[in-house]
Amino acid sequence: RGSTYPSDQSPEPILKLERIAPALFVLLWSSGWIAPVYGSRHATAEVFLSVRFALAALAFAIFSVLAGARWPREPKLIFHGLMSGMLMHGAYLGGVWWAIFNGVPASVSGVIAALQPLLTAALAPMLIGERLSPIQILGLVLGFAGILTALVPSFEGVEAGAFATRVWPIAINVMAMFGAVFGTLYQKRFVRDGDMRTTAVFQYVGAF
Repeated sequence: RGSTYPSDQSPEPILKLERIAPALFVLLWSSGWIAPVYGSRHATAEVFLSVRFALAALAFAIFSVLAGARWPREPKLIFHGLMSGMLMHGAYLGGVWWAIFNGVPASVSGVIAALQPLLTAALAPMLIGERLSPIQILGLVLGFAGILTALVPSFEGVEAGAFATRVWPIAINVMAMFGAVFGTLYQKRFVRDGDMRTTAVFQYVGAF
């Protein structure tokens, strides 16, 4: 009685996933450069990530079974899941973590990885025929500028000679960033069908 909503409508939830997803993504993505700093004290990058990927695959498998998610039946769908996971998680996180474990400052690694959205946007028209609007491109540029602004002070404590002695780890970090670029484009092109819950299982198996 007295409701302002029509009889065939219900009030929308205060916090919709679409509204909080960007903030959750930033929180989870940025934490990826905190964990290696502490993880390096207890294990190698390979061991740490292998355990992480294996547990993630198991967790998604259990969740998919309990939720009754549809599993892919075509071999090509399974292959695409494995390949996208190998690039986005295995090559990307494997390279980033290995570089940090081998002396690349987390701030430097963060700036390198921040190039990934810009390169993805630059390559998307050529590889998958997808173009970003000028506003989206401006947003990516501003985001990268913001990361630089936030992290430049942390470079002050890194001596110039430190970069020279870490050429190989930095190169690995750059190659890892390209793994994320091509993994993102690969998924956009080939991983379009199927349930993402079960696809995630194969992605983490591929990463492992």
